[in-house]
Amino acid sequence: MTTPFATATGPNPFTVAVAPPSVFPKMVGLNGILLLVKPVKLEENLMNTRFSKPGQPPQMYDRLTADVETIDAVPAGFATNVFPGMYISGERMITQLRGNIATGQPVLGRLGLFKPNEAAGAGNPWGLLEPTADDVQLALRYINGTHKPAAPAAPAAPAAPAAPAAPAAPVAPQYPAAVAGPAPLHQGTNPFA
Repeated sequence: MTTPFATATGPNPFTVAVAPPSVFPKMVGLNGILLLVKPVKLEENLMNTRFSKPGQPPQMYDRLTADVETIDAVPAGFATNVFPGMYISGERMITQLRGNIATGQPVLGRLGLFKPNEAAGAGNPWGLLEPTADDVQLALRYINGTHKPAAPAAPAAPAAPAAPAAPAAPVAPQYPAAVAGPAPLHQGTNPFA
C-alpha cells in the first residue's frame, strides 16, 4: 500500500499550518466607528481556561453574541461591514446590550473607551457612546440603502522609480478585490421603527 506522500519531493513534503485570518474585527479596529449592534444571545458564567493559572480556579466571564454592522466605514483589513454572530465579552458592552436581547431591537452607537485618552484595559472598558443626531441620520440612510460604508484606506503605492518617466494619465486607486460578504443584517427594514 502506498501513501499519498510517496510522490512528495524534498526533505519535508509537508506544508506549514497557517493561522486563518480573523473573521471578526478586534475592538481596537472598531474604535470610533458607528455600529449597529443587534444582540442575539447571552451566555453567562463561562469558564475562561485560556488564561487560567496553575493552582488557581479558572476565571468566569459572560459572552454576548451579536450581529454587528459598521455604518460609516469598513474596518481595516476586512472586505465587509457585516459581522453576524460576533462575540462580545466586555462587561460594559454586555451591560449596554443585554436588555435588547428579548426585544430584538438593535443598538446604535460609536465604539469608544470609557476614558478616551487612556489605554484599554481594566478600569477603561470599551462601550457604545451615545449617537449624535448626524449618526442617527447616517444610520437611517444606511438602512434605507442610500449610504454605503466607506472602504478601508488603500494600501500605499510602491515607490516610484528614480529615473524620470513620461507623465502618465492619473490612475484611480486600486483596492483589493472585495470578497462578497454577508448581506446586511437589517434586510432592508428599519430596525428603529
